[in-house]
Amino acid sequence: MKYIANLITALRIIVAIAMLFTIPLSVPFFWLYAVGGLSDMIDGTVARRCGSAGDFGARMDSIADLLFCAAALLQLWRCFPALVWWAAGAIAAIKITAALIGFARFRKLCFPHTLLNKTTGAAVFLLPCFYRCSFFNAFTYVVSAVAFLAATEELTCAICRKTFDTEYKGSLFDIASHRKSRNEG
Repeated sequence: MKYIANLITALRIIVAIAMLFTIPLSVPFFWLYAVGGLSDMIDGTVARRCGSAGDFGARMDSIADLLFCAAALLQLWRCFPALVWWAAGAIAAIKITAALIGFARFRKLCFPHTLLNKTTGAAVFLLPCFYRCSFFNAFTYVVSAVAFLAATEELTCAICRKTFDTEYKGSLFDIASHRKSRNEG
């Protein structure tokens, strides 16, 4: 039971690889996509319930998320407007910068699971489901904006936090008020 959460996370890595061998937006693609999304939703809960939550699982989860998103984006790249790809590049640059700063400061890979980060993951997961809807382009712009805020929050965490907590639940506003109260005191 101790390793079940890591096995669920590993399933997402396998699903990501398998998605690369499907036709985009086909039934097999959506089945694999749904399994990957479900594994992302339950692995953390399973880890906490089994008492096996830890740094390794959190890092593995972040890597699995990255691979899953990358595989989906590789399959769906033609579906998104050019502006979304420019935004994705900017977001990736911010996230890489945050990871490098976090590593320099805390000597470990730092991928905070903030509320904005989780919201972004859910919104990104829903993108292919709305591909044929009339509001798809508008939805991609909203998702890009939320992802930009989440990446900015990760960068702010890497710069401003005294310690690193993977499950940091705060927000940009929490960090700003924390800094303000620290400076006033």
